[in-house]
Amino acid sequence: MRCLVDGISHQGEGVARINGKAVFIPHALPGEELEIEIVEERSRYSRGRIAGIYESSPERTATRCPHYYDCGGCAYQHVEYSRELELKRQVVRDNLLRIGHIDKEVKPVLGLSSPWLYRNKVSWHLSGDGEHSYLAYYRGGSHDWVKITDCRLISRPMQEASHYLNQMLPAVKFKPGATAVIRQSAVDDSLMLILYGLLAAPPKAVIDQLSKNFASLYFSRGDDRVLAHAGGAKYLEGRLGEVKCRLSPESFFQVNQQQADRMIEIIKEQAGLSGSQAVLDAYCGTGTIALNMASRAASVTGIESNQSAIEDAKFNARSNNIHNADFITGNCEKVLPSLNKPFDLVILDPPRSGCQEQVIDAVITGSPARIIYVSCNPSTLARDLARFKQSGYSAVEVQPVDMFPRTYHVESIIMMTYSGSKGK
Repeated sequence: MRCLVDGISHQGEGVARINGKAVFIPHALPGEELEIEIVEERSRYSRGRIAGIYESSPERTATRCPHYYDCGGCAYQHVEYSRELELKRQVVRDNLLRIGHIDKEVKPVLGLSSPWLYRNKVSWHLSGDGEHSYLAYYRGGSHDWVKITDCRLISRPMQEASHYLNQMLPAVKFKPGATAVIRQSAVDDSLMLILYGLLAAPPKAVIDQLSKNFASLYFSRGDDRVLAHAGGAKYLEGRLGEVKCRLSPESFFQVNQQQADRMIEIIKEQAGLSGSQAVLDAYCGTGTIALNMASRAASVTGIESNQSAIEDAKFNARSNNIHNADFITGNCEKVLPSLNKPFDLVILDPPRSGCQEQVIDAVITGSPARIIYVSCNPSTLARDLARFKQSGYSAVEVQPVDMFPRTYHVESIIMMTYSGSKGK
């Protein structure tokens, strides 16, 4: 079936229209004329795969990774990086207009000089059995495993450590669904290994061997998410902007250090703090955004549901000699409506699902002068901005940042102010 690709989806798939129905085609680019095969038919859309290319995009390029067309981790390795940034900008713009009915200029996406080797965290699936154990990612669009010999997105130290872990797997007994997470410090490049779903504690000989490559070791058994410290340091040392921080095994931290630093600078600029404002950082994680605001604010308050992250945030405040920061454990939708305190600036950095309505309602009730929304999901971002728009807040600046090059994900930082014109 012949078609012309004329759009891009939020997951980086080319979009064509055949008989009025949208067809999503992985690895297809706008402007290409393709021969496709329909592989999935739904009432409102179809999915296809490329069977042949009649006219190729001039931005199409050879891929670096031998696993690219099997692995589901990346979406844009087949396109020049400059074009990837343009497509991500288009995705943000399209979502704001289509879902949020917000016609606002979207600034060019801030990219990296090189879109490779940037991740400081990787999650591997443990597959196979005994001598045939191996590290894997999900196959694209499925729950099947793809054996990965090398991932071009993770740092070189993490690549080398992953190869070593792969060699050690036959000595580690794990259940189906087990995973291995490797994290890297931006301060000294030291590594942490977290093993989930083991059938038994690793033998001392295995721990001793792993300790040669990993400065910190944790594991859990079966379906239990409670981690046991197996050796080495209990935390990694991190840094974001002006703030040094410690990283617990399960505390959230941005996977791209360079772009995370740029994000902090953008937030500082958008915040426009003069030293007298009260700042709220909802979904604060280990408190890195809030603590970077502290020297420019009268007070900062962070809310986070992860108890270990809050403990890290409080430690980070003490270790950076920051005394005007307060951190609260709990779900934002429960804690925020109960806070009897006005804020001049509210920073929202929710998960991909976006903000719950209770959070948005509570923020609007508090009438902050500025709201900064940090989002990794353009569709839920547009939905939530539409809710703020109905209550008189307008997007002043939309700045995307390519936090996850070669994947379809894009981070956006939006600054809103109260316009006094509800629903416009």
